Amino acid sequence: MKRFKLYFLLAIAIFLFHMCENQNTDMSVNDAWNIIIPDTLSSTEINAICEYNDNTVWIGTNKGIWSFDNTSFSSVITTNDGLMDNEILDIKKNSMDEMIIFTASGINRYDGAMHIINTESLNYASYGYFDIDSDDNIWLLTDNAHENPQSLLKLNSDTETYYNPAGTSTDSENYMCVFADSKGRIWVGYYYQRIVLYKIENEDIDYFDTDELNEVVYAITEDSQENIWMTTDYSLVKFDGTSFTSYNDEDLFKLWSKNIIADHNDDIWVATHTKINKLHKGKWESEYVWSKTNPWKDPNSDLILYSKMMEDSKNNIWVCTDKGVMIKDNN
Repeated sequence: MKRFKLYFLLAIAIFLFHMCENQNTDMSVNDAWNIIIPDTLSSTEINAICEYNDNTVWIGTNKGIWSFDNTSFSSVITTNDGLMDNEILDIKKNSMDEMIIFTASGINRYDGAMHIINTESLNYASYGYFDIDSDDNIWLLTDNAHENPQSLLKLNSDTETYYNPAGTSTDSENYMCVFADSKGRIWVGYYYQRIVLYKIENEDIDYFDTDELNEVVYAITEDSQENIWMTTDYSLVKFDGTSFTSYNDEDLFKLWSKNIIADHNDDIWVATHTKINKLHKGKWESEYVWSKTNPWKDPNSDLILYSKMMEDSKNNIWVCTDKGVMIKDNN
């Protein structure tokens, strides 16, 4: 009996040690983040984030654009300042460092003054995914293949070119993302049984039809080595131009993440409902762990919804959530 009690007490001690260790790890991870917006965003949706210059970051919401100077809130840009609509869908930067602003009613271009890029025949609200390629072509993608067979649109000055990612297929479902890589290829994440990605190169569509990657692709990015990275249902996947490599982790089960970035070290950051994870030299590290002792003091919330992530020119990681915005020094 004494031996049993000894083992029992030892087990309790080990359990408590690991609990304290995990709590300390979580706190040390979370303490590294600086909360920019501390209040719960009950009626505000964050849909975009983009660095305007080395001192200013723009965050696009359903109520206009929030401007941050040196991580301090400075102003709000709205239709009073020339925006087509206060509902911001996305913000991208072109090769001339101009801001391309996608709104529910049209596209703005900002170069110090607000301009309008508008095609009256387009229903901008029907497009949910946007990117700009190396030639400054603007790409818009709908999320519904059934209702809009010509669902991928390229805008080049006043010229509109449409593509049908589903080809002649009639049993396709939804598109998930569009991404323009450094080689000018356009990649689309595609909810389809076997063809999950395709690229447009020299106006030709190249379909991926492979058993190796038979999963939904939710988000796509690229590192400095021109590897393409994708979030899928169950893993993070790298495509090196020849083969696919999966990086699995128990925290990435049912990933469904539309938040993925490659930082200046080629570490890959992925946000789930409870954590921000980083793939560093092939191994996963936790960068933020959501808990009831969260910085927004919201003990009733058991998860957090991440909307956008970005690394700025000073190597700060910005994370937009449904609770607020936080940043971390990534130097």
